[in-house]
Amino acid sequence: MQELEIISQGIYEDLRQRILYVQQKVQKAVNAGMVQIYWEVGQRVDNACDGKRADYGKEILKYLSIKLTNEFGKAYSLRNLQMMRQFFRAFPNANTLCSQLSWSHYKLLMRVNNIDARNYYGFPQ
Repeated sequence: MQELEIISQGIYEDLRQRILYVQQKVQKAVNAGMVQIYWEVGQRVDNACDGKRADYGKEILKYLSIKLTNEFGKAYSLRNLQMMRQFFRAFPNANTLCSQLSWSHYKLLMRVNNIDARNYYGFPQ
């Protein structure tokens, strides 16, 4: 019986490691996708509001927030849409986004006013 337990434990550990590895890969892919769509939302919102009166831009954001939140949840709240717009403005080139950084990382980096410092921390070598 002990031999069976040792073999079973080895299989379990192997499967456990494989499952954890795939879960980590999936999590990274989802995170990279969310960062990308948040950048695209920010770009689209910024383009829609750019050059418009401030109150007009606020109305666009309110409308989008209501519609997107109803369909996709609180990630698209008014405040989050404003942050996505700020994200696009802080990192205007989507090709330079680092897939290793999460949305939480970018939210912190957007608070860094010094562009050189922000780029240093935002784009690991």
